[in-house]
Amino acid sequence: MKILVVEDNVDDAMLLGVALRRKGLCQPVAVLGSAERAMEYLLGHGLYADRKTYPLPELILLDWRLPRMEGGEFLKWLRCQPAFRLMPVTVMCGSNTNCEAEKAYQLGANSWFGKPHTIEELTEMVQVIHNFWQKCQLPRCETIQPSVRL
Repeated sequence: MKILVVEDNVDDAMLLGVALRRKGLCQPVAVLGSAERAMEYLLGHGLYADRKTYPLPELILLDWRLPRMEGGEFLKWLRCQPAFRLMPVTVMCGSNTNCEAEKAYQLGANSWFGKPHTIEELTEMVQVIHNFWQKCQLPRCETIQPSVRL
């Protein structure tokens, strides 16, 4: 499964990679530290123009609290893009408040997880996410034409 990780915390991103490896799961197609970079990646702009090197993900793991453009703004943008409006998004957040989770679902998140406190819990969470999406029929997402602006 091709996964795009949008996570600004380098330690959290590294631990996510460890959890994926522990379960023998795929490595992310990319780990990006901001929503703006994720938008560039999905649109195939600049560095990300080569889809063989930077394939579209089948799932986005999105940190809710990102610098500059937060996860909610990214979700709004994503759901307005015809090619990506159905792309599965799992949101992760350090705080597990019901209000934030509800907002994420209203904006189009497919699932919400509080960030675990141990590598064991993170590994278990990664396995749950992977098992769920492996069994789902995933929508086919296409690239948008380069004329689309950020």
